[in-house]
Amino acid sequence: MVLSIFIQLVAAHSEDDHLVISGSRTAIVVELPVSRFIFEMLPMPLQWGGLISVIPVLLTQAVIPQQLQDVTAFGSSPLQDEINTEGLAVLLQYFEDYRRALGGTSAQVSLEISALAELIGRLQASYQTQKSKNVDFFTKAQQVCRWMNGARLTSCKSAKDRTAMAVTYEMCMILGNEYDLLPGIFQQALNAVRSRGTRLENCFKNLGVRKYKFTSLQLKCAPKQYIPPERTYGKAKD
Repeated sequence: MVLSIFIQLVAAHSEDDHLVISGSRTAIVVELPVSRFIFEMLPMPLQWGGLISVIPVLLTQAVIPQQLQDVTAFGSSPLQDEINTEGLAVLLQYFEDYRRALGGTSAQVSLEISALAELIGRLQASYQTQKSKNVDFFTKAQQVCRWMNGARLTSCKSAKDRTAMAVTYEMCMILGNEYDLLPGIFQQALNAVRSRGTRLENCFKNLGVRKYKFTSLQLKCAPKQYIPPERTYGKAKD
Protein backbone atom coordinates (compact mmCIF):
# COMPACT_ATOMS: atom_id res chain seq x y z
CA MET A 1 0.00 0.00 0.00
CA VAL A 2 1.10 3.56 -0.68
CA LEU A 3 2.35 5.06 2.60
CA SER A 4 2.63 8.72 1.63
CA ILE A 5 1.61 11.04 -1.18
CA PHE A 6 2.82 14.61 -1.66
CA ILE A 7 1.42 17.20 -4.06
CA GLN A 8 3.58 20.00 -5.41
CA LEU A 9 1.76 22.83 -7.19
CA VAL A 10 3.62 24.46 -10.08
CA ALA A 11 2.72 27.30 -12.44
CA ALA A 12 1.50 25.96 -15.78
CA HIS A 13 3.22 27.30 -18.89
CA SER A 14 0.36 26.27 -21.19
CA GLU A 15 -2.96 24.45 -21.16
CA ASP A 16 -1.16 21.37 -22.46
CA ASP A 17 0.93 20.92 -19.32
CA HIS A 18 0.34 17.57 -17.60
CA LEU A 19 0.91 16.38 -14.08
CA VAL A 20 4.16 14.56 -13.38
CA ILE A 21 4.37 11.60 -10.98
CA SER A 22 7.66 10.61 -9.39
CA GLY A 23 8.93 8.72 -6.36
CA SER A 24 8.31 5.09 -5.44
CA ARG A 25 5.28 2.85 -4.86
CA THR A 26 5.34 3.70 -1.15
CA ALA A 27 6.12 7.43 -1.49
CA ILE A 28 4.65 9.31 -4.44
CA VAL A 29 5.16 12.95 -5.43
CA VAL A 30 2.59 14.46 -7.81
CA GLU A 31 3.62 17.67 -9.57
CA LEU A 32 0.34 19.40 -10.43
CA PRO A 33 0.28 22.37 -12.81
CA VAL A 34 -2.17 25.19 -12.05
CA SER A 35 -2.87 28.42 -13.89
CA ARG A 36 -0.62 31.40 -13.21
CA PHE A 37 -3.62 33.19 -11.68
CA ILE A 38 -4.20 30.39 -9.15
CA PHE A 39 -0.49 29.91 -8.51
CA GLU A 40 0.00 33.55 -7.52
CA MET A 41 -2.83 33.22 -4.96
CA LEU A 42 -1.06 30.37 -3.14
CA PRO A 43 0.77 30.93 0.16
CA MET A 44 4.44 31.70 -0.43
CA PRO A 45 5.72 28.39 1.01
CA LEU A 46 3.76 26.55 -1.70
CA GLN A 47 5.00 28.92 -4.40
CA TRP A 48 8.53 28.13 -3.25
CA GLY A 49 8.00 24.43 -3.85
CA GLY A 50 6.46 23.30 -0.57
CA LEU A 51 4.70 19.95 -0.55
CA ILE A 52 1.10 19.20 0.44
CA SER A 53 0.93 15.93 2.35
CA VAL A 54 -1.91 13.55 1.54
CA ILE A 55 -2.78 10.59 3.77
CA PRO A 56 -3.99 7.72 1.51
CA VAL A 57 -6.53 5.21 2.82
CA LEU A 58 -7.63 2.19 0.78
CA LEU A 59 -10.79 0.23 1.61
CA THR A 60 -12.36 -2.51 -0.51
CA GLN A 61 -15.50 -4.65 -0.54
CA ALA A 62 -16.58 -7.54 -2.78
CA VAL A 63 -20.14 -7.17 -4.08
CA ILE A 64 -20.51 -9.61 -7.03
CA PRO A 65 -20.21 -13.42 -7.18
CA GLN A 66 -16.74 -13.62 -8.76
CA GLN A 67 -15.35 -11.15 -6.23
CA LEU A 68 -16.90 -13.05 -3.33
CA GLN A 69 -15.33 -16.27 -4.61
CA ASP A 70 -11.93 -14.58 -4.90
CA VAL A 71 -12.22 -13.16 -1.37
CA THR A 72 -12.80 -16.56 0.23
CA ALA A 73 -10.06 -18.19 -1.88
CA PHE A 74 -7.35 -16.74 0.37
CA GLY A 75 -8.32 -18.86 3.39
CA SER A 76 -8.45 -17.51 6.92
CA SER A 77 -6.66 -14.24 6.10
CA PRO A 78 -8.18 -12.95 2.86
CA LEU A 79 -6.62 -10.10 0.97
CA GLN A 80 -9.72 -7.96 1.47
CA ASP A 81 -9.38 -8.20 5.25
CA GLU A 82 -5.70 -7.29 5.11
CA ILE A 83 -6.41 -4.22 2.98
CA ASN A 84 -9.28 -3.03 5.17
CA THR A 85 -7.48 -3.67 8.45
CA GLU A 86 -4.55 -1.56 7.28
CA GLY A 87 -6.80 1.12 5.80
CA LEU A 88 -8.87 1.45 8.96
CA ALA A 89 -5.72 1.73 11.07
CA VAL A 90 -4.56 4.69 8.95
CA LEU A 91 -8.01 6.27 9.10
CA LEU A 92 -8.17 5.95 12.89
CA GLN A 93 -4.72 7.48 13.28
CA TYR A 94 -5.74 10.40 11.06
CA PHE A 95 -8.87 10.88 13.16
CA GLU A 96 -6.77 11.06 16.33
CA ASP A 97 -4.59 13.74 14.69
CA TYR A 98 -7.74 15.53 13.52
CA ARG A 99 -9.19 15.43 17.05
CA ARG A 100 -5.99 16.76 18.62
CA ALA A 101 -5.83 19.60 16.10
CA LEU A 102 -9.44 20.75 16.52
CA GLY A 103 -10.57 19.43 19.88
CA GLY A 104 -11.41 22.07 22.48
CA THR A 105 -11.48 24.98 20.03
CA SER A 106 -15.18 25.50 20.79
CA ALA A 107 -18.13 23.71 22.34
CA GLN A 108 -19.67 23.20 18.90
CA VAL A 109 -16.49 21.63 17.53
CA SER A 110 -16.28 19.33 20.55
CA LEU A 111 -19.82 18.13 19.88
CA GLU A 112 -18.98 17.50 16.23
CA ILE A 113 -15.83 15.58 17.19
CA SER A 114 -17.89 13.41 19.54
CA ALA A 115 -20.43 12.71 16.80
CA LEU A 116 -17.63 11.84 14.39
CA ALA A 117 -16.07 9.49 16.95
CA GLU A 118 -19.45 7.75 17.28
CA LEU A 119 -19.68 7.39 13.49
CA ILE A 120 -16.19 5.89 13.36
CA GLY A 121 -17.24 3.46 16.08
CA ARG A 122 -20.16 2.38 13.89
CA LEU A 123 -17.76 2.03 10.95
CA GLN A 124 -15.55 -0.31 12.97
CA ALA A 125 -18.57 -2.30 14.13
CA SER A 126 -19.78 -2.62 10.54
CA TYR A 127 -16.39 -3.94 9.46
CA GLN A 128 -16.22 -6.43 12.31
CA THR A 129 -19.51 -8.04 11.29
CA GLN A 130 -17.52 -9.57 8.40
CA LYS A 131 -20.70 -10.03 6.37
CA SER A 132 -20.45 -10.29 2.59
CA LYS A 133 -21.60 -7.47 0.28
CA ASN A 134 -21.28 -5.03 3.17
CA VAL A 135 -22.55 -1.82 1.59
CA ASP A 136 -23.02 -0.29 5.06
CA PHE A 137 -19.23 -0.46 5.56
CA PHE A 138 -18.69 1.59 2.41
CA THR A 139 -21.41 4.06 3.28
CA LYS A 140 -20.03 4.82 6.72
CA ALA A 141 -16.48 5.13 5.36
CA GLN A 142 -17.74 7.68 2.83
CA GLN A 143 -19.48 9.65 5.57
CA VAL A 144 -16.36 9.70 7.76
CA CYS A 145 -14.19 10.94 4.89
CA ARG A 146 -16.70 13.61 3.92
CA TRP A 147 -17.01 14.77 7.55
CA MET A 148 -13.26 15.35 7.74
CA ASN A 149 -13.22 17.16 4.36
CA GLY A 150 -11.26 14.38 2.71
CA ALA A 151 -10.99 13.86 -1.03
CA ARG A 152 -12.21 10.41 -2.05
CA LEU A 153 -12.98 8.32 -5.11
CA THR A 154 -14.89 5.10 -5.66
CA SER A 155 -13.95 2.67 -8.41
CA CYS A 156 -14.42 -0.92 -9.46
CA LYS A 157 -12.22 -2.72 -12.01
CA SER A 158 -13.79 -0.99 -15.03
CA ALA A 159 -14.85 2.23 -13.23
CA LYS A 160 -18.20 1.79 -14.92
CA ASP A 161 -21.01 -0.47 -13.66
CA ARG A 162 -20.44 -1.22 -9.97
CA THR A 163 -18.87 2.22 -9.68
CA ALA A 164 -22.06 3.76 -11.07
CA MET A 165 -24.19 1.94 -8.50
CA ALA A 166 -21.92 2.97 -5.61
CA VAL A 167 -21.57 6.61 -6.70
CA THR A 168 -25.28 7.15 -7.33
CA TYR A 169 -26.19 5.52 -4.03
CA GLU A 170 -23.79 7.85 -2.24
CA MET A 171 -25.23 10.87 -4.09
CA CYS A 172 -28.72 10.09 -2.83
CA MET A 173 -27.46 9.40 0.69
CA ILE A 174 -25.91 12.88 0.68
CA LEU A 175 -29.20 14.35 -0.59
CA GLY A 176 -30.99 12.70 2.32
CA ASN A 177 -28.45 13.51 5.03
CA GLU A 178 -27.60 17.07 4.01
CA TYR A 179 -30.35 18.37 1.72
CA ASP A 180 -33.51 16.93 3.28
CA LEU A 181 -34.44 14.47 0.54
CA LEU A 182 -37.57 12.74 1.85
CA PRO A 183 -37.05 9.05 2.67
CA GLY A 184 -40.22 8.21 0.76
CA ILE A 185 -38.72 9.33 -2.55
CA PHE A 186 -35.17 8.06 -1.99
CA GLN A 187 -35.58 5.13 -4.39
CA GLN A 188 -37.25 7.37 -6.97
CA ALA A 189 -34.32 9.77 -6.86
CA LEU A 190 -31.85 6.87 -7.03
CA ASN A 191 -33.57 5.42 -10.10
CA ALA A 192 -33.57 8.85 -11.72
CA VAL A 193 -29.83 9.48 -11.43
CA ARG A 194 -29.09 5.94 -12.60
CA SER A 195 -31.37 6.06 -15.63
CA ARG A 196 -30.89 9.69 -16.72
CA GLY A 197 -27.61 10.80 -15.22
CA THR A 198 -24.05 10.86 -16.51
CA ARG A 199 -23.31 7.28 -15.46
CA LEU A 200 -25.08 5.84 -18.52
CA GLU A 201 -23.16 8.27 -20.72
CA ASN A 202 -19.99 6.80 -19.24
CA CYS A 203 -21.22 3.33 -20.28
CA PHE A 204 -21.90 4.63 -23.79
CA LYS A 205 -18.41 6.06 -24.12
CA ASN A 206 -16.91 2.75 -23.02
CA LEU A 207 -19.15 0.19 -24.74
CA GLY A 208 -21.23 2.11 -27.28
CA VAL A 209 -24.53 1.39 -25.48
CA ARG A 210 -26.32 3.20 -22.68
CA LYS A 211 -26.68 0.16 -20.47
CA TYR A 212 -24.93 -1.16 -17.39
CA LYS A 213 -23.18 -4.45 -18.02
CA PHE A 214 -24.65 -6.85 -15.46
CA THR A 215 -25.45 -10.53 -15.91
CA SER A 216 -28.58 -12.09 -14.41
CA LEU A 217 -26.42 -13.93 -11.86
CA GLN A 218 -24.71 -10.72 -10.78
CA LEU A 219 -28.07 -9.00 -10.28
CA LYS A 220 -29.44 -11.90 -8.26
CA CYS A 221 -26.43 -11.80 -5.95
CA ALA A 222 -25.89 -8.03 -5.83
CA PRO A 223 -26.84 -6.06 -2.71
CA LYS A 224 -30.24 -4.42 -3.12
CA GLN A 225 -28.66 -0.95 -2.98
CA TYR A 226 -26.67 -1.72 -6.13
CA ILE A 227 -29.43 -3.00 -8.43
CA PRO A 228 -30.09 -0.66 -11.39
CA PRO A 229 -33.58 0.25 -12.65
CA GLU A 230 -35.33 -1.92 -15.20
CA ARG A 231 -34.29 -1.43 -18.85
CA THR A 232 -30.96 0.16 -17.86
CA TYR A 233 -28.88 -3.00 -17.85
CA GLY A 234 -28.06 -5.97 -20.03
CA LYS A 235 -25.25 -7.84 -21.67
CA ALA A 236 -22.74 -5.81 -23.63
CA LYS A 237 -19.58 -6.60 -25.53
CA ASP A 238 -16.32 -5.14 -24.23
